[in-house]
Amino acid sequence: MTRTVTLDRAPRAALRREILIDAGDCRDINLSLGDSVNGGLPGEINRAFIIDKIDQLRQLIAALDMIGWCQAPDEPHELAVKVDSDVARWAGGHAITLERCMREIRPQDMDFDALSALLLIAGGA
Repeated sequence: MTRTVTLDRAPRAALRREILIDAGDCRDINLSLGDSVNGGLPGEINRAFIIDKIDQLRQLIAALDMIGWCQAPDEPHELAVKVDSDVARWAGGHAITLERCMREIRPQDMDFDALSALLLIAGGA
């Protein structure tokens, strides 16, 4: 089931930044696979970890597909996007994580923009 939400430019840009930060965690796939190539034993590969990171990448790709991969100069200020239940669940989980992080740092406007976008996308998820 999908629904439509409208996102302004600033929250979309902030959400792209959050996705980029989240994608940084997926670099560990390379390190995990590299352990086996560089003399590690096959049993040392944490298959569940790699599958989890691949699922994380799929969620990030779905979110970027929804809001657009980059912000074009001629992109409208407001953009209506279709949100499916998978992206809504991801947004809800990421909103909780971001709120937790915002308690530990001095949040900037982009953090609040990203949080508002995530909460709007999550809806009732």
